[in-house]
Amino acid sequence: MMAKRGHQLLGVGGIDTAKDSHYVQWLDTNERPAGKPFQFANTRAECKAVRIGMVSAAA
Repeated sequence: MMAKRGHQLLGVGGIDTAKDSHYVQWLDTNERPAGKPFQFANTRAECKAVRIGMVSAAA
């Protein structure tokens, strides 16, 4: 998922999926990790929370 503010690219988010849990990692525009990857459970509520967080970070 690419994050943009207007026409400015903020970075790229990647999700490593697995059966029970997933990991999210953001890369900045120089393709360097922007913080630590974090884990979230494979549930509807957790996936929704991560999506909302990604959208909020790009706003």
